[in-house]
Amino acid sequence: RRLGIGLTTVWLLTLAVVAVHQIALAQPAAPGTYYKTYTGLDFEPLDSNDVVYWAEGTGGGVWFNSHPRGGAAISYLEVRVDLPSGAQVTEVTFYVRSCEGAARPRLYFGSYAPASSGYTDIIPPFEPPVSTCANTQTIGQAVNPPVAVDNATRVYVIGYRPGAYYLTSNYSEFVNELLVGARVAYQMPGAFLPLVQR
Repeated sequence: RRLGIGLTTVWLLTLAVVAVHQIALAQPAAPGTYYKTYTGLDFEPLDSNDVVYWAEGTGGGVWFNSHPRGGAAISYLEVRVDLPSGAQVTEVTFYVRSCEGAARPRLYFGSYAPASSGYTDIIPPFEPPVSTCANTQTIGQAVNPPVAVDNATRVYVIGYRPGAYYLTSNYSEFVNELLVGARVAYQMPGAFLPLVQR
């Protein structure tokens, strides 16, 4: 009988622990600012034929080696930004190296609307300033007003369009552009910011 009572107690305690754990998992994040960081290795080429190389010792930087498809097609790297529904995106920070004077890369943040075949720029494409080749620039771009994440209808991406291709398999002084990574800053509901949905 004591054994039966003991097993019942253990079973009830186990259920209580599981219930508390599930409740904790179901709780939304507390109001405040959060960040999500990506390296260049997290980005994928939109054209699977494009050749992209990793630059060792750069924190995850990548560069475009070649564009075999050729023609008028343009190369892009994009990473999907997965954030909780209702999160308020306030800033995107880009980490790049760019010492290409003639044709610089372009950086952007936007969202696709698959149901309507649409795309909307949130941070329109812009060129980073020219710097030394070995210097990783930190370029913060505010999202003002903040954008409320709508996972029901939209997919959010950070993107990179190269200005040039570098036909070398080794990162060296011959590579003038490098996508090192990006970071998204967002706030959870409770901060009461004026919002838009895009």
